[in-house]
Amino acid sequence: MISQILKDRLGRMVVADGKDELPEQDDFVIPGLESGDVGIVAAPGGTGKSFLLLEIAFSVALGETLLCGVTVKNAGKVRLLNFEEKEKTLRQRMIWICRNFKCEFPVENLFVSSLSNCVFPLLNRFGKVNAEYVDTLKKQAEGMSLLILDPLRMCHQADENDAGVMATLMQVLKDVGESTGAGVLVAHHSSKASILSGQGNTQQSVRGSSALVDAARLVMTLSKPKDSNGNTLELSWTKLNSHPPISPVMLERVMGGVLMLSECEFSIEFEDEPGEKF
Repeated sequence: MISQILKDRLGRMVVADGKDELPEQDDFVIPGLESGDVGIVAAPGGTGKSFLLLEIAFSVALGETLLCGVTVKNAGKVRLLNFEEKEKTLRQRMIWICRNFKCEFPVENLFVSSLSNCVFPLLNRFGKVNAEYVDTLKKQAEGMSLLILDPLRMCHQADENDAGVMATLMQVLKDVGESTGAGVLVAHHSSKASILSGQGNTQQSVRGSSALVDAARLVMTLSKPKDSNGNTLELSWTKLNSHPPISPVMLERVMGGVLMLSECEFSIEFEDEPGEKF
């Protein structure tokens, strides 16, 4: 049966007034990710993509650019659902972010939930959409500028290599974004082959079916450059739609595991340093 949304859109035509009409400015939450769109942040396990996503969440919630390239023009509300880290770990990481960037916690705009060891199956193992979970996710995204899911593999139970199923998953996330107006950013792992071949900074490094990358409007990768020390990482924008190219940025893991520009000089001294370094 044809959906009502499809019927409505088939009945509308897209027109422009002509050469004298000025184009609207793109509604970017972060560069390459407009409201309602879906983006991917891919990296090998343990590289720091969860920290990167937390820092992006802080940037949007504060309305400040914390990392070069991840430019934020306006403050907005952010919902981050983390399915791997315990509440204590997330709290410690956010403390380190506040201390390294010398910022206050954006309590009115940032909503972080620890869903450690929970599964949020938007699709079951047969690739069928679970409407109850989709509706729940839409409620979480209501009123948000940005919804972050970390990682994607905890949001479905299907085969990541099945192109049709992954296309459906991305369409579900797109529906969540379009229905709520939130940009949707998901964490995903890089493939082992791309890591071993030193191609972790390419679109092809994203694990699973290429349907994931095809459907995403933004793909960012976090990888370890060759001949670099263990704390230096490269942040690359391997897919950008409706946005000028962004040059790769070198990041350094500093005190607490926070990612900061490697060109910066760090002379941060803390009293009563909280928790563990990483």
